[in-house]
Amino acid sequence: MDLDALYARLEHDDSPEHWLVLADALVEAGDPRGELIQLQHAARDGDAAAHGRAQAFLQANAVALVGTPLVDGLELSWRHGHVSAARLSPQLDAAARAKILAELLGHPGNRLLRHLVLDGPPGDLARNLFHDTFGALAAQGVVAPATLRSLQLGRGREENDGYWFYDFFDEMRLYDALGGLWRVFPQLSSLRIDTGASNVELGEVHAPALRELEWVVPRLSQEAVEELAQAAWPSLERLVLWTGGELLVNTREDLLYRAAIFEGELVDDDEQEWSDGTIDDPARLDALFARVDDTPTLTTLGLCNFVGSWQALAASASGHAFWGRLHTLDVSHGELGDDAVEGFARACGTARGLRTLVVDGLRIDERALDALRAALPGVALEGEPQREASLEDVERERFLYVVTQE
Repeated sequence: MDLDALYARLEHDDSPEHWLVLADALVEAGDPRGELIQLQHAARDGDAAAHGRAQAFLQANAVALVGTPLVDGLELSWRHGHVSAARLSPQLDAAARAKILAELLGHPGNRLLRHLVLDGPPGDLARNLFHDTFGALAAQGVVAPATLRSLQLGRGREENDGYWFYDFFDEMRLYDALGGLWRVFPQLSSLRIDTGASNVELGEVHAPALRELEWVVPRLSQEAVEELAQAAWPSLERLVLWTGGELLVNTREDLLYRAAIFEGELVDDDEQEWSDGTIDDPARLDALFARVDDTPTLTTLGLCNFVGSWQALAASASGHAFWGRLHTLDVSHGELGDDAVEGFARACGTARGLRTLVVDGLRIDERALDALRAALPGVALEGEPQREASLEDVERERFLYVVTQE
């Protein structure tokens, strides 16, 4: 049977029966994936013996199945005998990552790989991890399979959901660049950058298939905003940027240390040293807004943890063409005071297509929240706003705490 036709049929027939037909065809073609599909199918009902046979077969035929040995630091998710997602842990340096990725992405059997996670810098604070990885892959001419549409760089928020100010941020910050990324992943439709305390250079962004970009960063630099303003992303639908009012705490011990220093008192904003990199002025986003004006597909915009005036930002944004196309506006983890609600709601009211306002982690009191709901009756408020917290709350909630600059 025609294997390409059977694979193409998966787009509209994902039934177990079709997978078993594909398995028979693969066995006939001498492809070990066929037997693995059959073994995993037999193990799906909780048959421990069948599961053991499938695992043993996978281990014995790893290189033939995946293209690379199953080394520590490589995690694979399987579906019907094929790798559907892969993750490379931070313990692998750039050279090891490039080698594994070249084998993984270049193997014809991984034609159904859809999602890839590359963890951020390892504990030794190595710099240029992604720059060196993507550079090596691009130099070898490696191109990801067309099915791989989703890429995540780093897992900062997943590993460290708590944020804290620290004044040695600039000393600890890493540097990286993504220059070769678009040559290796030309069909990418979803990119999430979450590399913690790193300055990341995007380089020239040519992403014709990109539909969503989320960039989680302790402090988004003005250089990054200017790079985004030059991006070529004609299909972009969702852009969420963490503009920089919160700084990532590296460890639980670091948070404990900070709590001990302040002896139970909340951090005084006056004691913090902020660099010019913090995006707090709407005028600093004008070039990006102008670029978004030229992206007619964009309907979701997020400017999370914005540290300036949301009233002023909304008033500035409402003068742009994209504002009328928005369906969703994400203001998570920022702050909206009583005095700003009326002006902010007035600006949001001019976005005629707005249906959802994401307020997850937003610092806003109940009175202001009620006023916002009343002023925007046709807009759904999504997420949980942040209540005032104490250091006792921090302990009770596993030391997860957010402080936002006023």
